[in-house]
Amino acid sequence: MLSCAPVSNNIGVPVSTPRKNSAPAAAPTGPKIVLVTTVRAFATTHRAEFLTDDVVRDLAERALFVHDARFENTLFKALPEKGEATEDAEFILDELEDFAAEYGDDLEALLGPGPAGRALEWGLHAEADHAAVVAQFQKDGFEVKDFPAGA
Repeated sequence: MLSCAPVSNNIGVPVSTPRKNSAPAAAPTGPKIVLVTTVRAFATTHRAEFLTDDVVRDLAERALFVHDARFENTLFKALPEKGEATEDAEFILDELEDFAAEYGDDLEALLGPGPAGRALEWGLHAEADHAAVVAQFQKDGFEVKDFPAGA
């Protein structure tokens, strides 16, 4: 089971500060998989009761992601964000964090074999669209998978 407590609350810092539930401890082995979806799809499929149209509106086509924190990526170096986190972005990240905690076993199965209790990294790119985020993860050697529809 994964426990997903953020390193920080990311208030007043760029959205690009991804959240992790702990620091990676072991050298990475196993599949390098990232789950990616749009904010709109995540809200509709998983968090409709919390992520209302008012919250999602400005970030609907932006990408959310979850991957094994042992694997580094260059997403925010290659596609830097210029702004600071909005309240809506923070709320969306909080919902993604809650989702990761609630469905940790399902996410772990989708991310492939790894050490017990591995850390996750999750985030939202508030300025790059879904296709650009997918392309960057692929450049970093990740296998990109869609978020589960029924987790």
